[in-house]
Amino acid sequence: MKSLHFKLHIFSLCALAIAQPLLEVISRNAELLVARQAGVVDLAILVFALSILVPLLLVLPGQIARVYGTLLSDRFFLGTIVFLVSLLALLSLKEITDGSSAYLVLMALLLGVLFASMYTRFEALPMICDFLAPAILLVPILFVFNSNISRVVANSDGTQFSFSGARNNIPVVMVVFDELPLLSLLDETANIDSVRYPNFATLASESHWFRNARSLSGSTTIAIPAIVSGETKPDALPIAVDYPRNLFTLLNASHQLNVTEQVTSLCPQSVCDSTAIGTPQALQQRLEGFFTDLAVVYLHVLLPEDLTASLPTISQSWGNFVNRGVSETGPSTETDNSESRDEKYASFLNGIVASEKPSLNFHHTLLPHVAWEYLPSGKFYSIYGSDVPGLNFVNEIWGDDPALVEQGYQRHLLQVGFVDKLLGDLIAKLKSENLYDESLIVIVSDHGVNFWPGESRRDLFDPRFTLDTLGITLLIKQPRQSVGIVHDGEVSSLDILPTIANSLGIQTDDQFQGRDLFGSDAQSTTSADNPYLNYASLQRKLKLFGSGELSTLYGLGDFSQLLNLRKSDFDLEVSNSLTYTIDQQSNLSDVSLSDLMIPARVTGELMGALIDETDMDLAVMLNRKLIAVSKPYFSGSEFRFSIMLPENEIENGFNEFELFRIHAEANETFRLEQVRNLRGDFYRYTTEGNLESLSSVDNESSEIALIPGRVRGFVDSISLKQGFLEIIGWAANIQNDEPAEFLIIDINGQLVYLGTPVLQRSDVATAFDAPSIEESGYLLDVRATRFADLEPLSVKVIGVSGNEASLLESNFDISERIEELARSQ
Repeated sequence: MKSLHFKLHIFSLCALAIAQPLLEVISRNAELLVARQAGVVDLAILVFALSILVPLLLVLPGQIARVYGTLLSDRFFLGTIVFLVSLLALLSLKEITDGSSAYLVLMALLLGVLFASMYTRFEALPMICDFLAPAILLVPILFVFNSNISRVVANSDGTQFSFSGARNNIPVVMVVFDELPLLSLLDETANIDSVRYPNFATLASESHWFRNARSLSGSTTIAIPAIVSGETKPDALPIAVDYPRNLFTLLNASHQLNVTEQVTSLCPQSVCDSTAIGTPQALQQRLEGFFTDLAVVYLHVLLPEDLTASLPTISQSWGNFVNRGVSETGPSTETDNSESRDEKYASFLNGIVASEKPSLNFHHTLLPHVAWEYLPSGKFYSIYGSDVPGLNFVNEIWGDDPALVEQGYQRHLLQVGFVDKLLGDLIAKLKSENLYDESLIVIVSDHGVNFWPGESRRDLFDPRFTLDTLGITLLIKQPRQSVGIVHDGEVSSLDILPTIANSLGIQTDDQFQGRDLFGSDAQSTTSADNPYLNYASLQRKLKLFGSGELSTLYGLGDFSQLLNLRKSDFDLEVSNSLTYTIDQQSNLSDVSLSDLMIPARVTGELMGALIDETDMDLAVMLNRKLIAVSKPYFSGSEFRFSIMLPENEIENGFNEFELFRIHAEANETFRLEQVRNLRGDFYRYTTEGNLESLSSVDNESSEIALIPGRVRGFVDSISLKQGFLEIIGWAANIQNDEPAEFLIIDINGQLVYLGTPVLQRSDVATAFDAPSIEESGYLLDVRATRFADLEPLSVKVIGVSGNEASLLESNFDISERIEELARSQ
């Protein structure tokens, strides 16, 4: 009987400590279910797992221990109760006190132990736990009957929608670019920059360009329904049940649908097939990603804020929070593991085909939305997500350092260059299918984004910058239109569907909230004033980045006039005080321009006597040509730099990277102080055939002793992505309470510099009770071709701290793992 009570109480406490917090978060953020394509089966499995499976797993150890005696079994059960009560206590303490994480965890654990002690001594506590038993059923019932969840279920069940369709057999093409402010495309005349973004400019010259188009919101889940339905509703979810009259349901009867949604589910299953929300996933794959997301969400809900720093952020994406590896702070915006954003776009283009029945081709792409990781050519400069120094991803507010905000702006504009390429691909595809002239083409963005220090990235803090966030790109090309018309009167994203409906002869019983942009009052919008002339944000953007050639994007700071000068053009001196290290220097020493990833972003640390000068300018020379200028910044106690390199300046093979501090002299002359690189690219064992020490090839006097166990660490995982091996782990000098300084990889006896630990690993700091080693995590990329044709293959990872180094351990054979990945390609 006592065992039965234990089990009942474990089920009750599990419902309150695990199931209820998670299900409440999901109920309040049902968009996660929408983006994850969750249906009735998914929700049923979720409720079963949290209400039945998890408590069963917690009960299982105690039940197994019963074979060895009742006393041991009861101790297991009691330990489980301590664990669950501690979770409940931590959830409560986090809300009512601002103590340190160590204090909160310790207090929660003490309360759990105290509860268990009183549980065995006083009958009142077991009786109270008996009264909690209804929570086992009540928690899942309240979740299932929550209005948000019931609407998601109704949507996934395929509620029928019936509309008569279009009377005019006109193909429709609509692409929604996410987080693309019109401001990003404009030049000094407040027109689209035809040099930097030629495809947008070309389409605008043949379309109706609504230069004063505005979104209703900086949130995708509000902005997209407004575009697709012509309506805005309070408290509505971005699903067809809440917006039954939309572009997809209106055209279902008359058009063949090629629809890809990323975040919304406005095209119901009764109208669109399983491709309506990206590439369909198998149930097992979908659930694996879903439950991984839930684990991350629960840890964010449970843990104090400082313990969540090393977790994937959950504020910048719609699920799949741990996709594509671990980044320092930055998110990935992918919603499934099957395709990257550019691959999803290519799949959409492949679905555009000429047919007897007119088609609706709709795609919402999560570009140029963060993560900023694409170059204008479409190649990656990061394969695992990208951090954004200066941006707090939790509250989406920029810091006060203008240099960091400008660096984020620069990366955004580079990614907009890739979006222009994607638009060109769309135009080429439509022309190849003879659909370009005959189609009604709509190119629109859901909302913009803000790049002002101290401001919110998407919310409106300062009314002076309304057009940054709400000013959107809107081009509508009517069938057989060849002459562009610019409209400067204010229009809304609510106007897009009414315009499409009237152009196609669609009739509905109810009026739209917006208006037909080609109706009787449309011409008045052409005589209004250009809203971007003399606009402060445009003037600032032009001052920072100019217009025209993309090369002007690389001149951040006060010395852009130095770009493209050669090393021989300067008087140079070698610094006696400044040194630097690069996080992944080896990438520049072995470049293949045919790879999908080009190391066009260089990050690292400046060290030495900085004389408290934070306002300094850096110049980068690549292969003896000055190709970028930027400013460093403080990150904690480190003085760091993050510099973008022009892709066309990177060469195959070895690239000579040099860093300089810029000094302005009299008469507008400049002096460059060369910052010394602390580390070379290649190392060697100093005693041939003996692993006692190693040294840099460039500086043989820098001898590093190999001492087993002096630098502790692990290679946690190795995976193959985009032709690169992604190596994840941690390394630290436990005796000195500091992260390892850098890592070296041994490939068949050749030693190559890999990079530095920069990621937070709170688990490592907790395990060794050493907060100072929290930033001991690393995520390193090594070109897979480095390991090609090496038989037998021998690979080791070495952690270096000062003049000491050690081989890092792993739970698998690194060489065998790499060979296994190579065979799987």
